[in-house]
Amino acid sequence: MSDQPSLPGEESATNRVLVFPPDVVEHEEKPLNVLRQKGVEMNRSMTQEDKELSAAGYEHLEAQKIKVGGPPGATNVDIQEHHLPFSKLEEVLRTSIDTKDASSSYGLTATEAQARLQRDGRNVLTPPHRKSAFRKFLDRLFTMFNILLMIAGVLEYVLLGIDFKANFQNTYLGGILILVAFINASIDFYQIQKSEAILASFLAMIPPSCRVVRDGTITNIAAADLVKGDVVLLRTGDKTPADLLIFSASDLKVDNSSLTGESEPQERFSLPDGSKHRPPEAENLVFNSTLVVNGEAWGIVVRTGDNTFIGQIASLTGGESGNESPLSREIGRFVMIVTNLWSGGKMYTAFQSNNDEEDTVQFSMNASGMTEMVDIAALNSRIKFDKTDIPFDQRAILGDATETGLTRFAGRYLDNYDAHVKSNPKVFEVPFNSTNKWALVILNMPHASGTLTSFIKGAPERVLAKCTTYLKDGVPQPITAEFTASYDAAYNVKHVLQIHLTLKD
Repeated sequence: MSDQPSLPGEESATNRVLVFPPDVVEHEEKPLNVLRQKGVEMNRSMTQEDKELSAAGYEHLEAQKIKVGGPPGATNVDIQEHHLPFSKLEEVLRTSIDTKDASSSYGLTATEAQARLQRDGRNVLTPPHRKSAFRKFLDRLFTMFNILLMIAGVLEYVLLGIDFKANFQNTYLGGILILVAFINASIDFYQIQKSEAILASFLAMIPPSCRVVRDGTITNIAAADLVKGDVVLLRTGDKTPADLLIFSASDLKVDNSSLTGESEPQERFSLPDGSKHRPPEAENLVFNSTLVVNGEAWGIVVRTGDNTFIGQIASLTGGESGNESPLSREIGRFVMIVTNLWSGGKMYTAFQSNNDEEDTVQFSMNASGMTEMVDIAALNSRIKFDKTDIPFDQRAILGDATETGLTRFAGRYLDNYDAHVKSNPKVFEVPFNSTNKWALVILNMPHASGTLTSFIKGAPERVLAKCTTYLKDGVPQPITAEFTASYDAAYNVKHVLQIHLTLKD
């Protein structure tokens, strides 16, 4: 084994792996020191959006240091190699690369690669511990809430046996309570089955083979045999076999939509001095299972198997815990977001709920800021409909969950949704992405002092950081410390829908 230094927190523990029979035979393709003839490449991607627009409100996140490693068996292993300059890559990753002429890179030796494979395990995702379907259903049935329902149902029949006439009116109540317990367990069981199906789809996303450089020669090997430090060649149409650090690239663009939700292909390129961004936004990283839609690149494997970005997602999906899952917490927060609105210092409810505070006002289009709120939900959106020749409430909305909820909300208060959108066409648009955390549109929407109107929506703290005034009773008012405190109090209690800004010129 090499005596060269390794990354802080690097683990040597052997992970459980799911082993598939290799279906790719390793063979030599050609020596790398031979010049390769370049063919014609077609650029199939759209223009890269400016990812550095407005970092207001999130500076504290950029200042946080990235945690690396963890106790043996931990799956939350972050990536920090993208911060390294070229001068330290070979030392830290213990491999041989040529940053000036990537095709002359030597890579790992076959002996070293085999030793790392034995130490770190194969590049596959570990499946969760499987229980039988019946056992999983019983686990969901015998939760505390369901047990209480079933006990209450049984007690109803006990009381019926003690005094039939006095308790006759409860004849069916016991059966209903027991039935509710079984229905509740069935719903939970269905959700578990869906989670396992998602994990199975992750396993299927790992490509079967890849081009790797070992002993100075490029060969095709099974992607499951990749190890940390391997040099990999990516070309248009390839599926990335592991998390890679790019050290040479030519017009590389990758589709990250399956991981980050970004609808446009993202440009990736080498950075001699390293990247200062978090891993999901780093320009010199590509992740396992993402598709190369354009260009060519050379990269070094920095994470394999369960330690990859998608491996961490799979572990969250398949892991079992007595605590409430992150997804459940986000769904609960999402419901509060789309049902409560805050504008002009007041809380409004779009859907009446028993959880509303006494000072929560019923939604009205005549209330301050509500017309603008509906306009933002309808006009600052990228959703599509499956059909437009049927009533609005019968249409299937094609878009993410947040925009779908906002569109349904707007559709309830617009007499003609389609006509409203067509009468206010977009002139310019910045779609939502993971860097900005907001979406902006400029519309051909005349008003008293001009013809263009701009709407912005997004993470409340990010949008609020851009505002200097807020709308109250139709009049712009300056944002003061008192207003900010009022907003913070409302957000902490209800996680309000969105702070919105209307710009007119």
